[in-house]
Amino acid sequence: MKWVLWSLAAVLALAVVALVIGWLRPAGHVARTQTEYAAPPVEMWTVLTDFAAWGEWNPEITSMERLEDRDGRAVWLAKGGWGDLPTEIVRSEPPGEGSPSGALETFVDGGAFQGTWVYELAPSGTGTRMRITERGDVSNPVFRAMMIFHDDYASMRAFHEALATRLGEQVTVEELPEGDGG
Repeated sequence: MKWVLWSLAAVLALAVVALVIGWLRPAGHVARTQTEYAAPPVEMWTVLTDFAAWGEWNPEITSMERLEDRDGRAVWLAKGGWGDLPTEIVRSEPPGEGSPSGALETFVDGGAFQGTWVYELAPSGTGTRMRITERGDVSNPVFRAMMIFHDDYASMRAFHEALATRLGEQVTVEELPEGDGG
């Protein structure tokens, strides 16, 4: 019986430590990557905004399902190993005649995790430089404590590499410091 009490005390102590660590960690984070692609911005944009096809080339997504618009914005349900994640298209500025650059911003609300991904396309030689910026917020302090073991760049690296494979390219993903805005 004594070992049961000690075991319960140890579990309780671990839970308290996790809560304290979570409360001490910031709720928000920013992670940024960029990659050079051979494809021109318009071709990149076409692949990037074909959300229905994301499940065909993005290893983290099994399928995308179009939902009803929310406040006049398109919403897709991204399905993956982590469950279902509503993805709202917040901003869509395709490259074209007015500007050779483009920007796409998505917002996800996964309950304990909310955040945006901004995809910026800019001409680079005959190809495209694509920068992805993730701004995430983890509201639950226990999940924030677990984020110590999370690689903030892993999903972006996987996305860049899968997109490159879809385009028939190989790329090197560069992780940018948080303060690098340009």
